[in-house]
Amino acid sequence: MFHKKSSIGVMLLLCFTLVLSACAGKANTTNNESKEEPKKQATELKITPFNPGENGLFSVSSSLIEGPKEVVLVDAQFEKSNAEKLVKMIQDTGKKLTTVYVSHKDPDFYFGLSAIRKAFPDVKIVATPATVEGIKATIKIKNDFWSPILKENAPTELIVPEVLDGDKLTVDGETVQVVGLNGADPSHTVLWVPSKKQSWAAYLSTRTCMSGWQTTRLQRAVTTGVKF
Repeated sequence: MFHKKSSIGVMLLLCFTLVLSACAGKANTTNNESKEEPKKQATELKITPFNPGENGLFSVSSSLIEGPKEVVLVDAQFEKSNAEKLVKMIQDTGKKLTTVYVSHKDPDFYFGLSAIRKAFPDVKIVATPATVEGIKATIKIKNDFWSPILKENAPTELIVPEVLDGDKLTVDGETVQVVGLNGADPSHTVLWVPSKKQSWAAYLSTRTCMSGWQTTRLQRAVTTGVKF
């Protein structure tokens, strides 16, 4: 009889211990889960292109990169009238234009800056070192040639972008990478939006430019593992 009661007591003690262990394990799991920080979701960016088509002397595209509150403009058009269309597009978003990125040294990418600056006086205008150098070297002679042709569509102010600090732009904290600064041809860069896995280049019309672009793609794939 004594042994039977003793066995029952041992079994009850064992069951009680197992219950306590299970409760402790559940508590630890709950505590660990509560310590885990929620993953930050990438900001959704919207990319809207603008191309004047037949309404422009040069069919050069600009792009609006929009976040929830901010906009970055890529290239400012050639003619004042088309730059003013960009101004209207930006104003219609109801968001703040923080930056204009000029992707190439030719005036069809930056002559419209005066119209942009007039509408958004605090906007930051940037370009790569090679692009800034190219614009500085040619802006006066380009303006002297084109102003009589463009007439009222000529720039009212000659604006040279600032040199881009680093190798990226940001839109509401989301990165837009400038690829090719140290590539085969730094005067022809590519923008890469990691969150959308989208890239685009301003000016790759010649065989030399395409060759440089292919080399830059290869270099980035080797160094970062990212293909685009």
